[in-house]
Amino acid sequence: MAYEHVWEQYVQHMRDMRGVEEAIALMHWDMRTIGVRKGSAWRAESIGILTAHHMTLATSEQLGAWIEELRTAPIAVWQRASVARMAHRYERLRAIPLEEYKAFVIACAEAETMWERGKSEGDFTLFRPYLERIVAFARAFAKQWGAGAAHPYDAWLADDDPNMTVARLDPLFGALRAELVPFMQDIAHAQQRGQSLPRVPISMQRTAQEQLLALIGFDASAGRIDESAHPFMTAINPCDVRVTTRYSEDDCTSALFSTLHEGGHALYEQRIAPMFHGTNVCTGASLAMHESQARLWENVIGRSPAFWNAHFRTLQSWMPPLRDTFIGHFVSAINSVQPSPIRTEADELTYNVHIMIRYELEKQLMSGALDVAQLPQAWNEAYARDLGIVPRDEAHGVFQDVHWAGGAFGYFPSYTLGNLIAAHIWETMCEAGLGTQLHDIPKIVHWLTEHVYTHGATMHTDAFLDRVCNDTLDTAPFMRYVKDKYEGLMHVGQTPRIQ
Repeated sequence: MAYEHVWEQYVQHMRDMRGVEEAIALMHWDMRTIGVRKGSAWRAESIGILTAHHMTLATSEQLGAWIEELRTAPIAVWQRASVARMAHRYERLRAIPLEEYKAFVIACAEAETMWERGKSEGDFTLFRPYLERIVAFARAFAKQWGAGAAHPYDAWLADDDPNMTVARLDPLFGALRAELVPFMQDIAHAQQRGQSLPRVPISMQRTAQEQLLALIGFDASAGRIDESAHPFMTAINPCDVRVTTRYSEDDCTSALFSTLHEGGHALYEQRIAPMFHGTNVCTGASLAMHESQARLWENVIGRSPAFWNAHFRTLQSWMPPLRDTFIGHFVSAINSVQPSPIRTEADELTYNVHIMIRYELEKQLMSGALDVAQLPQAWNEAYARDLGIVPRDEAHGVFQDVHWAGGAFGYFPSYTLGNLIAAHIWETMCEAGLGTQLHDIPKIVHWLTEHVYTHGATMHTDAFLDRVCNDTLDTAPFMRYVKDKYEGLMHVGQTPRIQ
């Protein structure tokens, strides 16, 4: 049939696009890990050239014709999801002039390099002009994408998930804040501060991260782990999935939970069904769905007493300085609730406040209510108001995240959405009897592969929750999860109930 030939041409075009995407992803990975600083300007220009070529492919008249033909063709559900996803991207990119988009991408590549330098020197003025340019692009794109939108920020939220809007997130986050903050404060006040964990040499931690990834099912023959200023995961393709972490000799848990977080992302990418490889559904269903897997492994599984009941002796063998640490002390330490300035090292209760601060700042940046020059002060005021702390310097404040340097506006809400989705998934897993099976990691991975990973981006977030969890996005499962966990951890003497 004619549509079958069209589909074949469409898939080949996606593969051509994917080849360029892989080259760009490799250059970004290089830039954030082992890239030479003096080569940053050349690398940024090369990324811009490749991006312009990719945009030419992604906005071609021929691709538009194939999309229109396939919209009404009798194709499979997953193929229809691919066409819908491509159409969404096609329409957005067609709204932006090629040279303008190329300039934006080059600006982001340059800004990431300056962000790292500015952070290391603690000088926001070095980075400010770069961020001002990126925000100007972001505001312009929001106008081009979001004509008629209720809020300029909607355009960036819709870049990943068309169902997410300010009108939907404001009441969702408002409800979460109203219930979470008092609970968070009660737990923080009730907990006793124990002694810190012992120092672990970074060389020892590096080996432990590789073993930890292997424990949760990461295929090291189809990926690698490296070090970067800001931990991240990048999927060059399903057989080349790279994660990074960062180390602190004074806090071995920093790398531990960064690795679990990025490892959760990596498992998602490595276990997508082979039939989707090379297509645009060979990725996570949304940023929020991706973050749900990262946060599930980092927190719901990775900070649970049951997980460490089964695996703490293994961790001690990887990190011998922990051999004299009692498991109860370790579990208490990794579940301590205390406001801190760094998002990636925050406990799972205060973490959501970090995200809601960024969400409010992004809304103001996109609406024009906040200028980049005002950002450090606005950041510090928000932290003082919401968490009762003021970062000691800009490296621990406005500089701590690379997202804005990379032009990734609208990403931050996905972390809290990911927490909410992870709680929905965990309740479903518990109903399936897996809540008591954290000693059997292959069984956990098998369930997640069958119900989450293998499907890639063949359904959007709301459809996933309906199909897998028989539910709609809500704060209730998350609050049930944290209340059950933290109230269970608390009793006389503040000792976790470890068997």
